[in-house]
Amino acid sequence: MNEKSRSLLMQLSSLLIFGLGTLFSFQNCGSNDSTSDAPSSFTGGTNNNFSSAPYPYDISFNQIAFMSCSQTTGGGGTVMPDDLDNPFFTFRAGAYDNRVLAQRYPAIFTTKFADPELTYRLKAGVGLNANYVNYVKSTFAGRLSTSSDPNTLKTLMRDGLASSNHNDQPLTGSIFRQRSNAAFTWADFTNGRLSLSSLSATGVANLLVNGLDLGSTWGFERQNYFPGAGDVGQRALEASLMDIKAEDQRDQLLNNLPSFQLMAGFVPAGSDGTVFEYETPGDRNKQLYGRAYRLTMTRNWNGRVDYLPDGATPPNQVAHPATSIRYDLIDSVQEVDLSTTAETDLTAKESQVWDCFSLIIVRDMDRRDAVSGKYFDPDYDLNLWTPQPNPTKKNKFYDYQPTPQAPIIPGVRIACPPQELGDGSKPGTLNYSQDGGRARLRLEVARRFLPAEYWELNTNPEYMCAVPRNTVRGVGTCYQSGDFDPSQYIFYTQSGVEGGVNVSCGINPNNGQLQKECPAFVSLCYRRE
Repeated sequence: MNEKSRSLLMQLSSLLIFGLGTLFSFQNCGSNDSTSDAPSSFTGGTNNNFSSAPYPYDISFNQIAFMSCSQTTGGGGTVMPDDLDNPFFTFRAGAYDNRVLAQRYPAIFTTKFADPELTYRLKAGVGLNANYVNYVKSTFAGRLSTSSDPNTLKTLMRDGLASSNHNDQPLTGSIFRQRSNAAFTWADFTNGRLSLSSLSATGVANLLVNGLDLGSTWGFERQNYFPGAGDVGQRALEASLMDIKAEDQRDQLLNNLPSFQLMAGFVPAGSDGTVFEYETPGDRNKQLYGRAYRLTMTRNWNGRVDYLPDGATPPNQVAHPATSIRYDLIDSVQEVDLSTTAETDLTAKESQVWDCFSLIIVRDMDRRDAVSGKYFDPDYDLNLWTPQPNPTKKNKFYDYQPTPQAPIIPGVRIACPPQELGDGSKPGTLNYSQDGGRARLRLEVARRFLPAEYWELNTNPEYMCAVPRNTVRGVGTCYQSGDFDPSQYIFYTQSGVEGGVNVSCGINPNNGQLQKECPAFVSLCYRRE
């Protein structure tokens, strides 16, 4: 790599270098009842058996989001980039128990698996991997067979974590990888952020070994909630990154996103500092175990349709999907295992299925008629605009004319009415059942990252939008033009004709100036199998 290329890569990697932030902490973890805090004498004189034990920990996310806001900042610009409380973010990831969703939406989630495989597939977090559990069972088979204590296996595994060669702590971050001959290679300035004290600490170890034994294939059940954490807000396994400050930065990130991946892994305990350089196994001082998540971007506005023929109901509908002019929406997620030099594609190995959908971020003032203040809603008030030539097409984007004498500003208004409960026969409403409850499921998934305190959401496939509430004022921002500035415009259609000239949103390639701002989207992906 020449110096010019390396300099460019360093600049690009700085967008994601700080990692996904603090996941959780265990300053005040307590022990659980089934194992004592004191190290057991049961393994006395045999701790060397754990020095060659397989890597003991497993970690995973099962929900990831990307928000393409052009100015993700906090109130006064002082909020840290890994602030989980900020309504806006660049990347956000979390570990959840999706078995609850699978029970409520069996038409969408796969139900062919039975526990323990269903638990392994649908519950994310930190756990003990199968190789480690099987090693302990095999190495101490004699003692396990003669022990009358039902907690012997847990005691052995707990003591093994303290005695193991892998006294590690979790780390989350981003990996900048360089594509060469259609393959990824590691860049030597890849970085991440430490996020938790050692997993072998007694309280944490007890929590892990008290999980359900899922058998020789899956290991122990993952934990995604840690009640012993001192900070209530850090007890869930979640992480966030906020690092886009301008539209050109967003464009640069989007152009290079195929070379990035998010990761959740572990590094040796005691690695001081907020930044740690890591790589796949090989150099113990830079060794990383865990998983990485690669995002494939698309122009397709997943989940949304431009229009449905009147009277049509899914699945027998002719839907016209909406698209973006840029590749700023997530199409798919690929999960890989970093624990070996030759990375394993877990998406293929485990037959994973990730579903992704996207919401357009709409300013509240842009979804209302300027005179009446009513919501634009093609279903109810066709007198607010000129009908389209095709009578079955319901318009969603509108031009705006401030005064009768002012020029028309194209594409700066959009329909995003509040979502209805509706009835079971009305497509897109929350009670509509013929789609398996997809609109309601998407609302539940989105609420994990977009709380009602800050966001109004509409997951109807004809709208698919997210509106920042007034409560975000002073907390965070999304649009460079201003989230509440009526004199500025977001070009929701992204392209159109203004004054007889074709125009598009974003940076003018001829003069480098910002034209009307492009709309921001938030894409959310969740694992359903």
